[in-house]
Amino acid sequence: MKKIFRTIMAVAIAALTFTACEDVPAPYENPNGQGTKDPVEGEYINETFASNFGEFTVHTVTGTPWVIDFGTAKASGYDNSSQVTTPSESYLVSPMIDLSNSKGAHIEFEYILRYITNYGTADPSKIVSVLITDAYTGDPTTTNWENITGTLTEGRDWATFSDYSCNIGESYIGKPDVRVALYYKCGDDSPTWEVKNLKVLEGTAGENPDTPQQGEGDGTEASPYNVTAAIAKGAASGVFVKGYIVGYVSGVSYDQGAVFSADTCTVMTNLLIAASATETAAANCMPVQLPAGEVREALNLVQNKANLGQEVTLYGNIENYFRVPGVKTVTYAKIGDKEVGTKPSQGGEGEYLSESFSSSFGKFNVSTVKGTPWIIDFGTAKASGYDNASEVTTPSESYLVSPAIDLTSAKAVSVEFDYILRYVTNNGEPVGGVNNKVLITDNYTGNPATTEWTDITGTLTEGRDWTTFSKYSAAVPAKFIGKSGVVIALYYSCDSSSGTWEVKNLVVAEGEPGGGDTPGGGEVSGDTFVADLSTFGYENAVDVDNVNLSDGTVLTFAQEGGNNHPKYYNGTKGVRMYALNSLTVKASGKTIVGIKLQCDSYNGTDYVGNPQLYAEAGSTKVTPNVSGTTVTFSGLSGNSVKIVNDWTGNTGGTQLRVKVVEITYAE
Repeated sequence: MKKIFRTIMAVAIAALTFTACEDVPAPYENPNGQGTKDPVEGEYINETFASNFGEFTVHTVTGTPWVIDFGTAKASGYDNSSQVTTPSESYLVSPMIDLSNSKGAHIEFEYILRYITNYGTADPSKIVSVLITDAYTGDPTTTNWENITGTLTEGRDWATFSDYSCNIGESYIGKPDVRVALYYKCGDDSPTWEVKNLKVLEGTAGENPDTPQQGEGDGTEASPYNVTAAIAKGAASGVFVKGYIVGYVSGVSYDQGAVFSADTCTVMTNLLIAASATETAAANCMPVQLPAGEVREALNLVQNKANLGQEVTLYGNIENYFRVPGVKTVTYAKIGDKEVGTKPSQGGEGEYLSESFSSSFGKFNVSTVKGTPWIIDFGTAKASGYDNASEVTTPSESYLVSPAIDLTSAKAVSVEFDYILRYVTNNGEPVGGVNNKVLITDNYTGNPATTEWTDITGTLTEGRDWTTFSKYSAAVPAKFIGKSGVVIALYYSCDSSSGTWEVKNLVVAEGEPGGGDTPGGGEVSGDTFVADLSTFGYENAVDVDNVNLSDGTVLTFAQEGGNNHPKYYNGTKGVRMYALNSLTVKASGKTIVGIKLQCDSYNGTDYVGNPQLYAEAGSTKVTPNVSGTTVTFSGLSGNSVKIVNDWTGNTGGTQLRVKVVEITYAE
């Protein structure tokens, strides 16, 4: 009986206890295993990822999912134990966030992000993103997400966390079911992203004291890169960089050897510079290699301890140093009022871009669709799918893309560079799948494969050795003059066989093209049509009269006062024009402003016509620019142009053996 009474009393007490708690907000379980936790006003999400994902869920499309590692949520397709990378794609999705009563909210977290670039060069196959939606379907792959990533800082060690902070857009404020997600994707190479202390809080984002200063400058003397911008650039040749001397590197390890003092310095060969004079995080610094000579004597901290904290401006190359972006080949420095070394000239008047490619891509970026990318080799930017060591060709496609060029004040602009191009033909026939192009646009999407380009290649000269450089020179088409954001790209592709293209000393400058060893001198802007005369089905050694092109233009070959009629020959793969023969190009409803002829070469003779060769359109008569086997007529304006292989008699002289006719029409 006593037992029954005690039981009844226990139930009654329990009932009273539960009744007393009905109006008290229920605590929730701390997802990170710390027991219960009362809600914090203004805090929508707070996940440390110290031991588990809490209320977040992992959705993996392929490969390696998000994991908990080192007290963080970690995303990486690379496995340390096997040293194998698995192509991967995975989402880390938050629980529902009720912003119905919010007046403004933000997301913040701490992170380390490494190997997202290849020594400063972006790799489009590596993706890390911060996403948000108010229409989550339950499947992140079918959800319409907004990307709010902004710019993430690539780390240099596994101890220094950067801060991410972003205000949530107004379109999500007041919504009851908002989700955020962290997303990563990789191919054969993977970044590693570690995230901790993710919060969604009421209010606007505060300042991030640990985030490096914003990048500034364009690398010129007037506007040097600051250290933040130089780190982000990753590689550049012949640029100015400014920063504060904050220390040096002792030993061979950057992560372990950074010393933020001058007191006991015994290292004369390098410095550390940063965007702030008080910086003590190695991840926000750049090492500077001090070459022997007056630059080293003036800057090193062994002999110049008072330099610590001083601002310095350097001229050199941004290159890999201590396995991180650093400044090397320093030829000039200014600290205070003191200048040492040789200050470089800043290029000619009206020079918009100049890259030598002697040791790096400078301000250019490489974007590779597949296979072998552009590389720096023999002091040039080199494109080839062929590997000398293995004697194997990899099908490849890659772009070398310039920075944006501001031509708003330009009147006429040229693009010039030196190059060697080999193995693009086989016994005079173009090698299938091999392409080498010069491209231009004023609407760069950030992805060259999706950008609409204008081809300004013209005809490139195939070289015969590795020492003789040809000269490319072309006018920027008129439709780009006066535009900002003009981008130029060098493009190559190959299949089972590859050419090799080496380029150096690329200059974009105000003025007309300067001519040179390659076609392009006298290049004119407009729309072009190319007619390959070997594709019209002519029998060998037949007379050629009219050639009707698909755009309505007609090519008419005539004997005129010569002894022989123009004939097509298989050996030439084109039409041979003899003394006094003519070629009339007549357009239908279009104005011809330029004509370029690609001609034959045989036994050391370039069959580019006689010295008296000319073209006339109405009352305008012009002589050509002849470069190798290319004959270019510019300065024309008319719907009919007559080209005459003029000579002193009706026989003899040099034949004009025309293989390809490229016609440029006014826009």
